[in-house]
Amino acid sequence: MEKKQTIYFELDVVKSRLVKDNNVLIQQTMNVTEYLNKLTKQTLIMPFQVHNGDAISGAVQSVNARDDIVKIYQSLTTYLIMQAMTLQLYMAVGVGDIDTDLNYTQDEALVNGSAVVLARNLAMPTLKLIATKQMDKKLGIQTDFKKAPILLKIATDHENMSMVEHILMLVYEFELNTDKKRLIYSTLQHSENWRDDLPKLIAIKNSGFKETDTLKQIENRARMLVTKADVQAVNNQLAVFEEK
Repeated sequence: MEKKQTIYFELDVVKSRLVKDNNVLIQQTMNVTEYLNKLTKQTLIMPFQVHNGDAISGAVQSVNARDDIVKIYQSLTTYLIMQAMTLQLYMAVGVGDIDTDLNYTQDEALVNGSAVVLARNLAMPTLKLIATKQMDKKLGIQTDFKKAPILLKIATDHENMSMVEHILMLVYEFELNTDKKRLIYSTLQHSENWRDDLPKLIAIKNSGFKETDTLKQIENRARMLVTKADVQAVNNQLAVFEEK
């Protein structure tokens, strides 16, 4: 039997001080927290909770950390897009252990262990440093963390996770490098009959598609951005993490 690992997630809203409507910030942060708890309910050992106003933390147990991190990242990205969330999130992930007895307390301020330390003290500062450098045009950095809804950094004391980060960046920042492309992919990623499922785009807020659009108009505009082959190529790239 494979040993279970703890995956600790620390999320923070990018540039939260610039959000004009604090009620929107609070509501969307709470919605994300609720979604993560539902998404991970089978493996959750420390429920996701909001702290410091716009930060979220929680932990799951896993026998395949790479696969589970990818699935959570991809599912949450799809949720943010489909719900027309205006938030961009830092996601710092630590893979290790939690030493605290979670039967005694699940308060994020009191929980400790290697997974927590790696996420909070290594992954998150590194993530924010990279993002800050990206914003400094004088440095000429034009690759990492530009457009994706979730900016990811993983820290672990026993396995190199750079491949996970690189492929997710490739998918969500280069291949699906606009909101419209990510929206179309999120809607049609599991579609068996692409043409019949295209009208689903109309129902999504801020999709740019209208009820007055004909199927041909939707198809032509969608295929200019993302084709069925593009969707399959992205799915194939993400499938490299799935447990064989």
